[in-house]
This record gives sequence, C-alpha cells and structure tokens, in this order.
Amino acid sequence: MLQRSFIKWPGGKYRSLNQLLCLFPKDYGSYYEPFLGSGSVCLNVGSRRKVASDVECALVSTHTQVKNCVDKVIEELDSFDNEESAYYEIRSQFNKSSKEFTHSDAARFIYLNKCGFNGLYRRNKKGGFNVAFGKRSGNPHKDFENLRVCSSLLQPIELRNGDYADCLVDVDVGDFVYLDPPYLKESETSFTGYNSTQFGISENKKLSEFCADLDSRGVLFAVSNSNLSLIREWYKGFRIREIQAVRSISREGRSRGRCTELLITNY
Repeated sequence: MLQRSFIKWPGGKYRSLNQLLCLFPKDYGSYYEPFLGSGSVCLNVGSRRKVASDVECALVSTHTQVKNCVDKVIEELDSFDNEESAYYEIRSQFNKSSKEFTHSDAARFIYLNKCGFNGLYRRNKKGGFNVAFGKRSGNPHKDFENLRVCSSLLQPIELRNGDYADCLVDVDVGDFVYLDPPYLKESETSFTGYNSTQFGISENKKLSEFCADLDSRGVLFAVSNSNLSLIREWYKGFRIREIQAVRSISREGRSRGRCTELLITNY
C-alpha cells in the first residue's frame, strides 16, 4: 500500500506513484530527491540511504519537526479549529515566526496547508504566506495517524534545505536522483511556483544541463516536467516517456483533471 503525505503540494506525485516507481531503476546506491514537495515519492521509494531537499525552508523544517517531534506537533494541531477567524490568526502568527522554526511553526504550516484554499502554498514578494481560508468541512488538519506513520518513514531520510545543486553536492557514481522541479509553464495561467523565487525557462534549461552533467558522471536520473517541445528538445538523447497524471491543485482551481507529463531518464 502506498503511503500518502501529511500535506498537499503543487505537483504532488501521489496519484502518479504507481507509474513512477515501476519506471525507477531497480539497482542503485543512494537515493536523492532535491525537490521534496509533499514528499510522496521519497516516502514510498525503497533505498538504503535517502537524501531529500527543497529550497523552501519552512517545508523542509516542517518535515524535520514531524520527523523529530511528531507528538508535540500533533498536540499543537489538536488545539486549532477549522474556522475562518482562527485561520487568519494562525496565518498571522505563522508570518511573524522567529528565525528558529519550532514544532509550533510546523503545526501552523500543516494547518494552513490543510485548511487554506485549494491546498495552495504561496508567498508574496515580501515572503508572507497569503493563501485565503479554504472553507473546508470537518478538521482536515487532524489526520494524526497519518502524521505518525509519516514520522516513522522520515526517520532514515536525511533532510536538507537548499537548491538542487546543494542537495546533490555528494552524489556519486551509481546513485539515483529523482527531480520534480516547478514545471515549465504550459500557459500563462499555469501555477508552477510556491514562493517569490521564480523557476522559469532559464532555470529549467539550466536543470537540463545539470542532468547532462549527472549523466556524464555516471549518476542515474529521472526528471518530471511538462509535455512541451522545449523540454523534449533540451533532453534530446535521453529516454522520454509520457506519464498520465492527475492534477489536484491549480491556480484559481482551474486546469484540474488528467494530463500528460514527461518522465525523462538516462537509463
């Protein structure tokens, strides 16, 4: 049985896991995932050593708190109510958090993710989380059994904060890297980012060059991205497969449903 994450995230791969996992290599050394997101892939992939990272500090810190002190996170979450006034108060507290990210901050992060609009995580140019209240019924943030299971699965995973190059500084021959970056936009209304740092055409092209370098060093890689001609051009010479994906989070609730994405590999 596949394990779902304790959060939702744009581009999350839970619904594509069966397709992805069967296309991953069977034999490799360490596993690296430098675009952690919800963590669905990392939680379910098998490996002797796993390293995961993301550029979004609050995301990595929340995973770290769930890994190290899940009971404290749960205790804090249990005190929150899924009500509009409470939501905006907790959002305000989250945006005023100190530099030291605590279990309380992790609880707020999970609460905002579960009770905010459409499961989005979005920051403005000043760094403030600005997603509106989601008006969801019940207590979606109180999925405590799942949190504890995820905490257990996170124990052997080394978590890092930084970009993909930082995460892969010690990758070696025979290791396997799965990269799930913010996709190249299919249209102007496509939602591909979650903070004030853009990952657009130049960043995606640079990533394709980085993957070519991984290949030259004997590192196995798989990268997911949009089914666009530019992506196919940049990864020409590598194996390109089409994956049928289901989108559950999109900008303003649009462009949901099934779509075709690409999985590019060097094996």
